[in-house]
Amino acid sequence: MKKNLVYILIGLVISALTVLVTTLAPKSGYMLEGCETSCRIDPNFIADFADCKLSFYDVWKTEECNGGVFMFSKDGGSNWMNGVFPGESIKIDGDKCDILIKANNYSRSYKSKVNIACNCGVCLPSKENPYKKLVTFIDNPTIEYLPFDECCCRDYNFSINGVSIPSILISLRLHADYLNNIRYSISTINDKDKIIYLIPLA
Repeated sequence: MKKNLVYILIGLVISALTVLVTTLAPKSGYMLEGCETSCRIDPNFIADFADCKLSFYDVWKTEECNGGVFMFSKDGGSNWMNGVFPGESIKIDGDKCDILIKANNYSRSYKSKVNIACNCGVCLPSKENPYKKLVTFIDNPTIEYLPFDECCCRDYNFSINGVSIPSILISLRLHADYLNNIRYSISTINDKDKIIYLIPLA
């Protein structure tokens, strides 16, 4: 009788622990809305870094989830970016990357199996790729507005003949001048004082 009671107690304890572990353990994914498919992160996901941009591929275990967004961190989980799509290019600055991704706030995170060297440093308009974006815009400012994030010049002022113009207004000025056959080129970029000097072309 006593042995049976002991076995019953052990069984109850094991059952209780199973329920607790199932309830409290972090999930690896989420359920698609109105769907039976469980979206789970593939631990073998690919993180690709090029031209100061980060892209993720093979994120989900099932094809039904390929259009779903996830979260990623470049600092080992201290900060997270929401709403990232597989294959989307995300601009990354800085020189350290400890890549983690997860399905949502409540799921477990997975570390990139490939070490990513985010060696772009601070984003400056004087660097090669941002400089190219600036030149493309200045060559023909009627095509698009100044792409602040791509040229890294949101906080910069442009100087034309001693007149200072905030970057948020330079598109209108250059557009109007272009229509009046006035063209410019970059003279110098002062990253310390955040000034981009333009000179009129003869």
